Amino acid sequence: MSIKLLTKKNFYSDLFERNYISNLFDEISLQDNGSNVSEFLNKYAEGKSFLYSYTLVPNYLNVYIQKGVTFKKATQKQGFGVNLKGINTVDAYIKSQGSTNFKKVLFRSVNRLESSFNISYKMYFGYMERAHYQITMDALEQMISNRFQQRQGRNKDLDNWQKHCSQTLALINGKKASLFVIYNNEKPIEISLNYHLDHIMYSAISSFDLDYAKFSLGNIEIYKQLEWCLLNNMTFFDMGYGAFHYKKRWANTIYDFENYFISKRFGVLVFCAAFMAKYKFKTLNYLIDKHINDLFYDLIGYFKKPKKELAPLEYSFTPLQTLPTYPKTLIDISTGNFSFIRKAVYDYLYTSTEHMDDIKIFEPLNVPNLYLIEGKKTIVEIKF
Repeated sequence: MSIKLLTKKNFYSDLFERNYISNLFDEISLQDNGSNVSEFLNKYAEGKSFLYSYTLVPNYLNVYIQKGVTFKKATQKQGFGVNLKGINTVDAYIKSQGSTNFKKVLFRSVNRLESSFNISYKMYFGYMERAHYQITMDALEQMISNRFQQRQGRNKDLDNWQKHCSQTLALINGKKASLFVIYNNEKPIEISLNYHLDHIMYSAISSFDLDYAKFSLGNIEIYKQLEWCLLNNMTFFDMGYGAFHYKKRWANTIYDFENYFISKRFGVLVFCAAFMAKYKFKTLNYLIDKHINDLFYDLIGYFKKPKKELAPLEYSFTPLQTLPTYPKTLIDISTGNFSFIRKAVYDYLYTSTEHMDDIKIFEPLNVPNLYLIEGKKTIVEIKF
């Protein structure tokens, strides 16, 4: 058997997505309570290599290395999570953790969402029918695609989407993954794909329908998932890496992702690799902070394929006292022909506290780019 110079593995994805660890690790336990998670993992035998590199090792875990090897580590980046130990309710956590303004915005968003639509929440954990799974994953893929077209950015999850689709249903049915969905009637409007390990839930991939942007669905998703975690004895809600504002707002734990370097015989390689990695990660984190990496990948994407952009439509609302008498026709925005005005209608619902079932939407026959909404309490004109 030939000997490789370097064997490189993603510890984080192996741990959560495949439940694998190398046989170079003796045991893995939760730092907070010492719970041994190794019993939930399958060990694989490493091939022969001079140096082994394991990226993205979260330091909220105690990782015990096989005896007789040389080991060093370097800090890669920060991760964010919610340690649920000692937390009785999500509302109590928000009151102790969040700012007054955040609490008001969050609770208002939940109330407005539930008073504007027929909302339900569903966690698929332990069983999901295949056809429904495929519909949900297709919806999540479309949400991510729309979101990153709007932001003109890249998304590595879309690049690996077939892998996610092929492996996740079996993990859901085996209680190693879950899909959390917010529904408006039967339509998914926010979806989160999570991975589970012992009492840890890792929120890996999530997105929402852009038409509902006013309602802060991302924050509502975390709020409802934390409720589920507390009801199901989860002790840590892991939001992974990426220093996004919403993660900083929710997290009570900021941890480090580390790169482990191990060698069975060649200790000098371990020291050299860890030394170089330390400065590599400092440089990369600086470039990420300055968004230079996004410019690089956007440039690559520009030459790979034509870029599609979703330019948001501009519109304005004008309150009316009565419904105009000029000719108009009642329209249904659930159909494709009028889908472009959904966001405007949903923004109106948020501000007016009307319910979708209680409004009528009209298109004037002889006035272009104008629509009318008649609710129980208000009448407005939408001008595009």
